Amino acid sequence: MRPLLVLMLVSGISSVRAQEGGRIITAQEAFEETVLTGFTRARARMQLTTEVAGRCKDVYADVGDVPPGGLFARLDDTFTALDLEQNQRQQDRVRNNLAYLNKELKRFEDLLQKRTVSQSTYDELEQRRDQARLQLAELETSAKILTERRERHNLKVPKGWRIIDRLVEPGQWVNTGTVVAEAGDYRKLYIPFALEERAWRFLNSNTPEIALTLPDYGITVNATIERRSPAFDETTRKVKLELAVADGMPEMRGGIRVEWPLRLTARPGEVLVPEESVERRYDAWWLTREDGSRVKVTMLGKGPGGTARVLAEGLKPGDRLVSREAP
Repeated sequence: MRPLLVLMLVSGISSVRAQEGGRIITAQEAFEETVLTGFTRARARMQLTTEVAGRCKDVYADVGDVPPGGLFARLDDTFTALDLEQNQRQQDRVRNNLAYLNKELKRFEDLLQKRTVSQSTYDELEQRRDQARLQLAELETSAKILTERRERHNLKVPKGWRIIDRLVEPGQWVNTGTVVAEAGDYRKLYIPFALEERAWRFLNSNTPEIALTLPDYGITVNATIERRSPAFDETTRKVKLELAVADGMPEMRGGIRVEWPLRLTARPGEVLVPEESVERRYDAWWLTREDGSRVKVTMLGKGPGGTARVLAEGLKPGDRLVSREAP
């Protein structure tokens, strides 16, 4: 019993001495502050390609402009317009003939009832009326085709989009499939980022309010998460994510530098402690627990407010430690 009693006394004395030699502190949760840099770009971009061949008649917007009503340019549609006029005249002629045949059929119905005309004569007239109806339907379909073809001489971009590049001039001949302009949607700006796994998990488990800093303008704008890519970049080992900004920007254009500060929860075993609580002995760093036991830690660097970032297995926020210096 005496050796056990001595051991208990020694252990108690060492704990008391540890507490007497310094003040009790609590390990704080560590956060990693990182700043990601990105550049604004258009929400979407597209190349404007011709669907018909023709000579460019007018161009209504230049680089940087928003085409009125989305109409960028118009190709010469003279021949299509003439074909449409001819079709309309043919429709008028067929309608006139159809009206006459309907009137004749009504008259022949009366004669047929009075047996003054044969059934074959009436059937022949009815056949002519049906053929006129079919001819009119074909002309109406042809008119729709010509109208659509004429509309495709108007080279349009979505309304509100701005011209990025202009590749056609009035009087220039363009073939089918020619790229005549490039346009982008700058009503909302996107900023692409590449995140490591820890940052990705943090964003997926939280819905933080995202504030972006514009260092070249000295302002801050709010952003939202717009796109989360499921793909993985094997080279950088990061996942792509895009933020969107719609309001507060000094200019709605690409190339504006933005900074995104992220405050991420540290790795397991990483905490913040006062610098004076970390002791260096035999080329190693140590912390002392409240019970007097020592924990070997890895120094990760300085933290905010005179703290140190340390890492050790089993160490967690809330652990009570002893500072090596008295308060």
